Amino acid sequence: MQLLTNIESLKSNTVIVGAPFDGASQTGSVLVYSEVSENNWELLDSKIVGNDSSDGDQFGISVDVDDLGTFVIGSNVSISLSCRAV
Repeated sequence: MQLLTNIESLKSNTVIVGAPFDGASQTGSVLVYSEVSENNWELLDSKIVGNDSSDGDQFGISVDVDDLGTFVIGSNVSISLSCRAV
């Protein structure tokens, strides 16, 4: 089950979505979607996960975006200093 939390807008047609319960062991992930046409959203590239994710981290439990489009991703347990797309 993938429970989505904390949806933040990067621009009017792009959003970042935290999925902290993604994965069998709740390591979590973040998804970035773009609106390709009215009410038609597409996943951009791959989901983002923490480089050092471990069971129960819940990466993506919080997400935030600044005015320049830079985003920050929170984790419930471990601190991830870098991310990767999978």
